[in-house]
Amino acid sequence: MQASFLPKKKDSCYGNDRQDLSLRGEHEREPMKRADRMKAVLEEALAPSVLEIRDDSARHRHHAAMRTASQESRGPDQAGETHYHLHVISRRFDGMKTLERHRLVHELLAEEFRTGLHALSLSLKGEAQA
Repeated sequence: MQASFLPKKKDSCYGNDRQDLSLRGEHEREPMKRADRMKAVLEEALAPSVLEIRDDSARHRHHAAMRTASQESRGPDQAGETHYHLHVISRRFDGMKTLERHRLVHELLAEEFRTGLHALSLSLKGEAQA
């Protein structure tokens, strides 16, 4: 049986009082994948009606910087996980300009950028635009 422990509702899914682990079996633990962490942060902050996260890292694996980054900064557990496309529809975006939406998402995912996220392709819409 696999149980998942989602982050507690405090600041974001990063921090000492958050549980970023899934329980596999009785004693084996595995870190959350970047897409799962991003999903938790975006769902908590934006309450989106649509949230699609696509990992495009394989299309960029030939980049020397990406190979070095996976070896040095993220470690083997997060090899890849550097390039993503996000499609989000949320009421939170209503009344915001495109640049404001992009800045908000980048701020929400700042910790991911600090830990190896390299690029985001964003499609962000308000409910009124959908």
